[in-house]
Amino acid sequence: MAPRGAAKAGWGSRSFALFACAVLLASCLLFLLCERFDNKYRQTNAANGSIAAAFDTPSADEADGVGEAGTTDELGWLDEMDEMGGSDGLLFLVHGWEIYRGQLLTPRDFAAGSAAVAPTPSGIISIGDPAAFEGADAFGNIHGNASYRLVLDLPPEPAAYAIALPEIFSACRVWINGVEVAAFGTLAGSASQVRQEKRPPVSSPAYQPQTGEALVSFLAQGRVELLIAASDYSYIYSGLVYPPAFGTPQAVSHLMNTRLLLRAVACTLALLLGAFFLISGILMRKNRLMLLFAALALCFIGYTAYPLVAALSASSMLKYAVESFCFPAMILLVVLLCRQILREETPRGTGDALAFCLRAVLALGVVVCVCSLLRSALAPGNLPVLAAYSLLIELYKWAAALVLTLEVLRAARKPVRYSRSLLIGILVFDAALIMDRLLPLFEPILLGWFLEIAGFVLMLCFFAVIVRETLRLWREKLALESRVAGVTRLIEMERSYYPIILEGIQEARATRHDLRHHLSTLRELAQDGDITRIKQYLASYERAPKSAGGADAAPLQYSDNHIADVIIRHFAKRAAQTGTSIAVASEIGDDLPLDEADLSVILGNLLENAVEACERIVAGEKNAHEGDKHKGGAQQQSERRVTVSLRVISAELLIHIENSYDGLPPAPVRTAAEKDAAAVPAADDARSIAAEPAATAGLGNLSSLHGIGIESVKAAAARYGGTAVFCPEPAAQLYRVVVILPLSPLQ
Repeated sequence: MAPRGAAKAGWGSRSFALFACAVLLASCLLFLLCERFDNKYRQTNAANGSIAAAFDTPSADEADGVGEAGTTDELGWLDEMDEMGGSDGLLFLVHGWEIYRGQLLTPRDFAAGSAAVAPTPSGIISIGDPAAFEGADAFGNIHGNASYRLVLDLPPEPAAYAIALPEIFSACRVWINGVEVAAFGTLAGSASQVRQEKRPPVSSPAYQPQTGEALVSFLAQGRVELLIAASDYSYIYSGLVYPPAFGTPQAVSHLMNTRLLLRAVACTLALLLGAFFLISGILMRKNRLMLLFAALALCFIGYTAYPLVAALSASSMLKYAVESFCFPAMILLVVLLCRQILREETPRGTGDALAFCLRAVLALGVVVCVCSLLRSALAPGNLPVLAAYSLLIELYKWAAALVLTLEVLRAARKPVRYSRSLLIGILVFDAALIMDRLLPLFEPILLGWFLEIAGFVLMLCFFAVIVRETLRLWREKLALESRVAGVTRLIEMERSYYPIILEGIQEARATRHDLRHHLSTLRELAQDGDITRIKQYLASYERAPKSAGGADAAPLQYSDNHIADVIIRHFAKRAAQTGTSIAVASEIGDDLPLDEADLSVILGNLLENAVEACERIVAGEKNAHEGDKHKGGAQQQSERRVTVSLRVISAELLIHIENSYDGLPPAPVRTAAEKDAAAVPAADDARSIAAEPAATAGLGNLSSLHGIGIESVKAAAARYGGTAVFCPEPAAQLYRVVVILPLSPLQ
């Protein structure tokens, strides 16, 4: 029979469009909030019309707005912070940086010599502008050397400050007021060597790339000079790409600790989920879905864990190669997971073109992953290679997003199972790509980049889908095991029913044989006209037992439905051995439009629980009234009973079973060791064990399934859109079960 509720109706076009638009708009709103409240470029160090006006305090010789080295925008730190409402004591040094392209400068270059020979900046830049090392030569090379200088005008009173240095690509030295406070890697030559070249050298034997983050605290007052010299021949980015954080030591330390904590929580969660599903996938005979999710979680860690690596220790450029590979690999795994989840439900024919596009995206993803490895290993600083790779990765992102969106939208419109959960993740990914283009001037303070947030949401969506699918398969497995157990039990019941049939046939033969003698005797009495003797003979015949079972022998048939009759007869025989009375009212026949295995599961589990509940009354009363068996026995016989009602009302099968029980909560589930120990009976238990019916000897370990009997009944009822209600009444020591199954023709 086709299970009820197996297929849900598809969405209306209006509801579906509203849902998709709501998810997309909510995702865009989330990223807008991130851009507004978690953006370094919204909390900067210079005058910005969209933020607040800066309050500079220039010295006398800087009244014309130009400092001794041609600097501008020297700011009054506390005044600006108060104006911006920066009570947390934290700003980001974005604006007013002097850049000296092609030069590696030190504090001596600014302290020695006159103003005429002082270094002249190539320009004034803001961090985030597309102007790092570009323009150092006529070829527009993004690699080479550069120096950055920023002058801050702090209050005259000495105070403690801190600066959080971000990753500077790909080797650097940092000075504050002429004191070197940080160094990563080895620069490509000295300042004099660079000046003698007409263009930055291709590289230097001394150049060693290394990046990291650093927290520097210092005491300062008045004028403060920050100088950074950087060399890069290794990475896509070059020089000072991210703005440093500047403020009180407490504020800067709190910023770094909170940021690392959030990133550690996300990566730890991904690691735990990935490890769990990796082990589960291997143990479950290489479950493809779980293994793909484990790989996705590991790639998410590789893509997002760089702040943790950079903060813990200085490292080589290998971490960027891992990050560069994990991002396209993560998208590839998302495509594979979507395809795996939706593959069985995707119809053929109408989806052929989309399926071809999906395979093309998979092939492109493999190519991008391979190119990422080759670029990092063979051409880390080659400009044409970097440009081609950047174009390829951009094409891959948008192609994957487009194909995934169309595929999941088509599946969700049906709807296909789990497609709506996938739709949420894919639309968040789409919104991240769109907002990344619309809001290019964004760098997170605490959270993550748009694509990192989208990757985390996608991972959670896939986690929810896999958990739901695993639970669904587990429930199906339990239901299948219960059906197998029910069928096996039914076969054993049929075997136990066969001797009863043979016994009935033998009794019928004996009765037919005896009937001839009775008729012969009555005929002779009738010929004699002795009516009194005939009446006495008939009365004696009526008082005689009808079978070996006596006057209380079980009826030959309990129900016109063969399966129900076999099951009831089996448990009636078992109940009779413990003195439990069973009353049956059945109005169903063999034409019942119900799967026989499901009927066996429902009726068998319910009757088994009912009879066992009555058997527990026997054991309990025996222990409680061991000294007064006769008095307790009469009470037990009146309390141990089971009533069964089977009828069809308004195209619904109504199963009502009522039994007496001891009113106590069910016993706890025993462990395997406890079950083994219980296998050796005590002397007091000999009678109850001897009372077990011989017909159940062939059931083996089926009794271990009793713990899931109620769940099996509920699951079987749910497949038909029915209900199963269990109503214990401890005060009355009664237990009632009502199962209602809507009936329809078998399909």
